[in-house]
Amino acid sequence: MQEQLRQLRAEKRAKPVFAIRPWTFDFDEAQRLAHRSGKPIFAYFTRSYSP
Repeated sequence: MQEQLRQLRAEKRAKPVFAIRPWTFDFDEAQRLAHRSGKPIFAYFTRSYSP
């Protein structure tokens, strides 16, 4: 099941929207970048409901 979730994540990250601007998947890093640049954070949270 974990391998399937990794594959789905890789497929999602391969979409063009993720290539337009740099993305980070580390919230702490996003906070540092936002603080440094003075820009807000656009966050997209999701969760797997797998057992």
